[in-house]
Amino acid sequence: MKTKLLTICLLLFTSQVFAYDAEYYAKKAYRSDDIDDCQRYAKKAYRDIEDNYSAERYLKKAYRSDDIDDCQRYAKKAYRELY
Repeated sequence: MKTKLLTICLLLFTSQVFAYDAEYYAKKAYRSDDIDDCQRYAKKAYRDIEDNYSAERYLKKAYRSDDIDDCQRYAKKAYRELY
């Protein structure tokens, strides 16, 4: 019983940590001034995200965009979905 409870607590904790990482990278993406940095952080956030379809969609648009303004706009939308 203790091992099951410990496993559940560990899974909940790691999912919260990954959600924080996605939030952190999305924020870094929309605050960056360089298109390469924006795309890199948006892609990192996209890889760390779980169970948030709209944020995933925005981050995918962000790291695939060729314009810094579009990348920042989509990353900011994703950050608002995560926050």
